[in-house]
Amino acid sequence: LEVRDIDRDPGAQSPSASLDRTGMVLVGIVFEVQSAKTVPGDGIFILGDAQELGGWQPALGIASADLQLRTSALMYPRWSMVQPIWFEIAAQDGEDQLKFEYKYLIDRSMATAQWEDNISNRRVELQAEDGAIWLLSDACWGSSQRPAHLRRISQAEVCTRWRSLDP
Repeated sequence: LEVRDIDRDPGAQSPSASLDRTGMVLVGIVFEVQSAKTVPGDGIFILGDAQELGGWQPALGIASADLQLRTSALMYPRWSMVQPIWFEIAAQDGEDQLKFEYKYLIDRSMATAQWEDNISNRRVELQAEDGAIWLLSDACWGSSQRPAHLRRISQAEVCTRWRSLDP
């Protein structure tokens, strides 16, 4: 997987419509955790085995606003990304699969980081559709009792979600 710098404006059209990526499939993922108990000053980040997810390196994840989830007074305890993380995958004769492992990390007031170390790595595998944006919603930080819910969303829904997180 390779990350490509694209327009980060949540109101922009899907990058597949504007980039020439012969033989490549571009897929966006918006991460969300429906319940994470935090205190003011905490931050939640996504990290994983893919380069786009910081390659399991907390310093890269915490330093990257792209890997940060946000909440608001109206949404708490739900945390969500403002915009998708874009994965670029080489197309291989109809076998366009996006696979990665990930976990959430709480940065406790910039002092210590707390991994979801009581659960196995979370895993995703989906058929990659060029230009598709997916919402990947986990029920609870630190618990994998319920599987993640994955559904396709539109660019308009990304913009609506962005406005609720950044009023």
